[in-house]
Formats: sequence, structure tokens, C-alpha cells
Amino acid sequence: MARYRSQPADSVIAQLRREPWRFSLEQCVRLLELSGVSPELRGELGLTFAPAEIGRLQGARVEVRSLGLGGADGVLPYEELEALPQAAQDFLNLFEQRMIEHDCRSRSVYRLATPYARREQAAGGELMQALCGFLTTARPAQVPLSLIQSGLLANRRRGAAGFVALAAAMMNISVSVEAFVGRWQGLPADAQSRTGCRLGRNSVAGRHAWHQHAGIRLHLIVSSAAQWRTFLPGGEGFTTLSLAGRLWFGAAISLELVMRGTLTLDTHLSRARPPRLGRTAQLQGRKASPCCCRLFFREDEHGFKRVGTTTEPELLSRAGTGG
Repeated sequence: MARYRSQPADSVIAQLRREPWRFSLEQCVRLLELSGVSPELRGELGLTFAPAEIGRLQGARVEVRSLGLGGADGVLPYEELEALPQAAQDFLNLFEQRMIEHDCRSRSVYRLATPYARREQAAGGELMQALCGFLTTARPAQVPLSLIQSGLLANRRRGAAGFVALAAAMMNISVSVEAFVGRWQGLPADAQSRTGCRLGRNSVAGRHAWHQHAGIRLHLIVSSAAQWRTFLPGGEGFTTLSLAGRLWFGAAISLELVMRGTLTLDTHLSRARPPRLGRTAQLQGRKASPCCCRLFFREDEHGFKRVGTTTEPELLSRAGTGG
């Protein structure tokens, strides 16, 4: 006797449209063509790590994460692709469509037979997974952290997601990055207004200009009083985080650290370790009170002048600080 179904059975094409990330690019193209749809293949322009080959599927348009002219692995600069007019973008999309279609046809023609398509225990398989960053087993203790993070450090187009992963690997902390905070920057003498400038053309009022991309704010949730003191100015965690931010984002980016936590800090005066007003000084209460502290990584504080002589392997040797 057939079992009664409260809902009709779901089809494969319906599952593809609902959850496209579960399918590979070749499977997606094959299913759309079998359903009578000619797919429009477009490369995704995101700069974060792509966990699947397929991004979004809207109608016949498929966003491909594994291949494209732009994005994290593309050859064209991200900012130039954004500034291009629509006609130029459509012209580049013609080449991108043909490139992805050629890749799909090559996969369907030159593919291994099913018994040989996947071999987890094959010789060299673990090495290839480690090189690609998909090794699931525990890493050996003798492997240096600089080798593990070499994929992030080799990419000079460094974003916020990469810095979050680097901070977690180095100091065992979880930070969130707030971009486009901005800061005031001093104008050089040749950029300031002089006699003969025309209003609205080349005249600038003032000696400073606001740069929206030059400031980044880091948010850190602190779990203990010891960790709170580590990330105060002069602490090992503060110095390591400032050096990591300077090497990762560059000298032109100003960093701000916002720490929050519900802690019990210094509630008594002491000569050996006096409380620091606004940072560790706290009125005693029945319960631990929420604390918030905003710190700025400036060039004249705690090691920024030494960044020029600090290399990335030396910085990664500080791994474990602040955890």
C-alpha cells in the first residue's frame, strides 16, 4: 500500500533553485539545459572565501564563484569593474560567459570515470587538500604558522575577512571588522588652495580632508580581566594586534579597537599595580558591570615605528598571544 504524502515529492530542479550551493557548476548547467533554460553564467565579484561553486540562481542567471574575470581570484581589479559603465560590463560579460561555458564543456568531456572520480585515500590526496586549505585532520605541531597562513599573506588584495581569520589563528580571538569608519588626513602643501584657484574646480578650504576608506574599527568581546589587560596599550596582545593590522592593511589605514566585556577589574588602589582611569579603574558593586574601552593604534604608540623592521614570519611567531 502506498504511503500517503502530505506534500508532493520535491523535484531536482526545484531543489536546485532553492539551494543552488548544493550543486556543482557542471550539475547546475546540465539541469538547467535539460529543463529548457539557457543559463547566463556570470562571475561573482565578492572578495571573501567562496564555500561553493554556485552563488545565487535567479531565473536563468547563475552567479559562479569558482571562475570569473573579477572577484577574489579574478584577474581584473575590483574597483575598476565597479566603475565601468554598463556597456563595457556587458562587453566583458561576453568573454566571461564563453570562458565559463568552455570550462563546463571541458569538464563534461574530459572527466574521469565514476570509480576513479573520488579517492580519499589516494597517494598525494592529503597533500593536495592541505595546499588548497581543505585538510580536515589536525596539523602537525612542527608546521610553522607562517606556512599555514601563507595563502592569506600571499594575496595582496587583503580584506576584512582575511584579517579576522589571521587574528583567530595568531591570538585565538574572534574580532569583527567595521569598515569605512574614516578619518581626517592632512593635505600636502601642493594640494592646499593658493592664489589663483577657481571655486568649485581646484580650490580646497582647510588643511585636512576626510577619507572614508582610511579608518577601520575592530570590535573585540573580552571574556576575562587578564585578556582585557593584555589588549590595553603596552600589553602583548595590543602590540601584536597593532603590528598585525599595520602589516595586513598597510600604513595608510588607521585602526581603532573597541573592547567590551562584563568583568570585575581594579576596585582598590594599589601602588604595585595602580588602576588606570578609564581602562581598569572600576567602582565595586554586587555584580560585574559591563565595560567598554576605545583604543587607537597610533604611529607614536607601542611599536608602530618598529613595523618597518618587523617581518611577517616574526609577527606570526607571536601566535597564541591574547587567547
